[in-house]
Amino acid sequence: MIVQEATFDAQVPRLLDGEIDLILGRLNPIGDLRGLRQITLYGEPVRLVARLGHPARSVPDLGLADLLAYPWVLPLERTALRSELEQVFRAGGLDPPGDLVECTSVLTVRTLVRDTDMIAALPELVARTDADIAPLPVPLETVRRQVGVTLPARRAPTPSARLMLDHLRRAAAEITAG
Repeated sequence: MIVQEATFDAQVPRLLDGEIDLILGRLNPIGDLRGLRQITLYGEPVRLVARLGHPARSVPDLGLADLLAYPWVLPLERTALRSELEQVFRAGGLDPPGDLVECTSVLTVRTLVRDTDMIAALPELVARTDADIAPLPVPLETVRRQVGVTLPARRAPTPSARLMLDHLRRAAAEITAG
């Protein structure tokens, strides 16, 4: 088995061509992409996070506008999460951050947030697994992360993909159980 990290858009053609077995991650809309099906594993909120000693933590009544004073790490432009985050800014009458790094690697995002004054949006489970970063008290109520698997609709999973799906379902059940 080979695990590769890439954006959803980059992986879909490879999935449809049979080059890869499945896409695991945040479920992106597939409305106009024929030949795909999705299995939802679990859902979780997305939280704005910063390092524990971040100066924004001392701002009284911290709001989204206050966070624009700091650099950000955001997902790439054509990702669903980036679009949702930009909608949150616009709904608040704000322009999205201009001082930013675009990145889809969770490991890189965590490192940048932990080692700098950057702000990022991370799934709550990821944010809770790093003792050096923590959520900020600025809600993102409209942004939720549905995690799951995207598969070809007309091709049966390979034996290794079936084993992986079974493992993922068990792990998701543990996550949702508490």
